[in-house]
Amino acid sequence: MELPLAAGYYIRPLDLYLNGQDMALFDIAEQRGPVEHILDSVRPGWRANRSSFEVFSDTDGMRSIRIRGE
Repeated sequence: MELPLAAGYYIRPLDLYLNGQDMALFDIAEQRGPVEHILDSVRPGWRANRSSFEVFSDTDGMRSIRIRGE
């Protein structure tokens, strides 16, 4: 299951489950509302935590990962 979030944000479904937010997973899976709104209700401030890494197209055309430039 993927959570379609804006670039730079990543929350694993497992993280929600392990934090006891399994009902939020059902809400997302059943598309009861936008993912962002559901996360706002169970994890206020989730947008403040961005990944330190980004995916980019490397010189060989393959997708690679690197530390995000500020």
